[in-house]
Amino acid sequence: LTAWRAAVTCAGARAGQTVLVTGAGGGVATFLVQIAAALGARVLVTSSTEDKIARAVALGAEAGFSYRDPDWPEAVRAAAGGGVDAAVDCYGGPALAGALKALRRGGVLVSFGDTGAPETTFETADVYWNWRRVIGTSMGSPREYRALLRHVEETSWHPVVDSVFSLDEVASAAARLDAPDRFGKVVLTIKEV
Repeated sequence: LTAWRAAVTCAGARAGQTVLVTGAGGGVATFLVQIAAALGARVLVTSSTEDKIARAVALGAEAGFSYRDPDWPEAVRAAAGGGVDAAVDCYGGPALAGALKALRRGGVLVSFGDTGAPETTFETADVYWNWRRVIGTSMGSPREYRALLRHVEETSWHPVVDSVFSLDEVASAAARLDAPDRFGKVVLTIKEV
């Protein structure tokens, strides 16, 4: 639901739009890539490794860029032909300034997380001189939930599950969230009593 609201309601993902998803490989990011691609948007991603970028491309992204490269915002802008229409970020911190720079004039930056850091710095002129918008979001409404369910019924994408742990393995599951090779959701199962 968080991915749906960010991609559709806030970023306006649809045919004719180019959407950047930062941190491809994270659980919500894998949903974002698939939702935006299924809606016909051109999807670009950033990630830490070529393997994760390749996996995001297999999910529907057109191309990807290493966020370890300090020039990634310019590379994204060039690939998008002058900047993306929207960037969706769940990492926060240092990723927001780069995502903002990757936007076209009038583009929108959607933010719904701060695992990278609770604060960031960017030039305010990058917002107002270029008519850019920054939107914060979380979760979604019952109406958006129903729209997501209709979308899932009409498309063929599926959640990407990295690993599954039983509830008594919660410490291992939490550790897996920090693993650099993780791609997709980490799931906990609850056994019936």
